[in-house]
Parts: sequence; structure tokens; C-alpha cells
Amino acid sequence: MWSYSMDLRIRVLKDGDSGLPTRVVAEKYDVSSSRLGTQAQATTA
Repeated sequence: MWSYSMDLRIRVLKDGDSGLPTRVVAEKYDVSSSRLGTQAQATTA
């Protein structure tokens, strides 16, 4: 399993913080929406 780059994590978190739905962020960056929550928790921990 590959982890996402820190740059991608930051962009995803910024979009999520701006109010975009998880599904939209996942499609925008071509990532799994189920992994977004896991990555967000790992980045903020």
C-alpha cells in the first residue's frame, strides 16, 4: 500500500477544510475516498 505524498495530503486537507465534499476531493485528486479519512487522521496526529 502506497502512502500519499505530503504535498497531496496538504492539498486534500485544504480542499476538505474549504468545505468540498469528500467524494469531490477524491475525484479531483484521483484518490480513494475511503483512504482520505485515514490520511487526514495520520497527517493531523
